[in-house]
Amino acid sequence: GHGVGMSQEGADYLARQGWTWAEILAHYYYNQNTSIVTNDTYPETVSYAGNKYNTRDFLASALEAEMGTAAHAEALKAQVVAIYTFAKYYSFDLSADACAILGSGVTPAQSSYQIVDEMMKIAPYISYAGSCAMTPFHAMSAGMTTAYYNVWGREYSADLPYLGGARKSYGDYLEDEYSTTYSISSEDMKALIKTTVGVDVTGDPATWITVLSHDSAIDSTIGYVSSINVGGKIMTGNDFRTKVMQGRIRSHCFVLTYTPDVQ
Repeated sequence: GHGVGMSQEGADYLARQGWTWAEILAHYYYNQNTSIVTNDTYPETVSYAGNKYNTRDFLASALEAEMGTAAHAEALKAQVVAIYTFAKYYSFDLSADACAILGSGVTPAQSSYQIVDEMMKIAPYISYAGSCAMTPFHAMSAGMTTAYYNVWGREYSADLPYLGGARKSYGDYLEDEYSTTYSISSEDMKALIKTTVGVDVTGDPATWITVLSHDSAIDSTIGYVSSINVGGKIMTGNDFRTKVMQGRIRSHCFVLTYTPDVQ
């Protein structure tokens, strides 16, 4: 995923180490001007992808679709607060890519409703400098979160310092799919670049794509890619992941290698 904000796998790991939902949220979203506000007034409905949902039903559906039911209760509580805060930030009018919800006709488990009901009694959300914070979340990070502007643009860096990245997320290292490899032939890569970027690349395939900058989330040689040259076009690493690779790679924290055919 994008690596910004709370890691769901990281939250579950911290919860199993004894962290509370509030401590988990503080870890991933902390800034000297962030705080948890309680006793909010919940709206009756949330708009999602153009449809209206009862707020309780929406939160239970999104919670289960995002984290399932097997995660630790404190991690699930943290997720409810992150979902609710995110919805509040966008005035409870969300597009379909804001978060996942269960499919049509699928009812959340009673345990999901129990978590939601417990949090609705407290009615918390995350505030930044007196206003609702923006609280993105993701499945798992590269072991370190990245800054908001490394994904969606540097113009946000001054406005959202609590999403500045560099938050350790140790539990992510333990996941089976923490590190994956995707291989693609030069011809298929050439076709992708032509289709998505509109450039006919020629010559040595090793020169077609160059990582220009990254945040060193892993070490000095690899991190979340902030800038990459693809066939002469400069773009963000996340745009490369989503628009050029069309989701074939799960993260924009990657290292790129080229292996010539053996002659």
